[in-house]
Amino acid sequence: MRARQVRGPDGPGTEPGVLILDVRRYRCVRCGAVVTVVPRGLVPRRHFSRAAIGQALLRYGVMQESRREVRKHTNPWRVVGDAAQAGWAALGRWIAALGRGELWEVRAMPAAFTARQRAERGAMTLVARAPAGTGTLLEQVFAGAQSG
Repeated sequence: MRARQVRGPDGPGTEPGVLILDVRRYRCVRCGAVVTVVPRGLVPRRHFSRAAIGQALLRYGVMQESRREVRKHTNPWRVVGDAAQAGWAALGRWIAALGRGELWEVRAMPAAFTARQRAERGAMTLVARAPAGTGTLLEQVFAGAQSG
């Protein structure tokens, strides 16, 4: 077992927080590789949940919020360093990771897409995965993130 930190809100419109989960690790008896098994909704090698990342992309790409505002709704850490005063680097990394297929599968994006357009494409992919009649866009992002 290993403790894994998960950051972000636990539901649409809730305050972001930090959750510590105990996740299972398995070692292959043949090759020695270690595999960590995590609950659905978590993204490998990311501290934030799939829903938190989806919400951030929705707020930035669809709702046109500033990076600072997106961070406030997504990140539980309230202390902001000098480098983060103008924006939020994690959001930029997530947008770049979308194009590489590291977060979830999205349709191909034209090279001319802006960061906001890429964020919108990623968020709306999760919205499309939500069950019909889920509710607001934020609720749809959360539901779509849980669908895998």
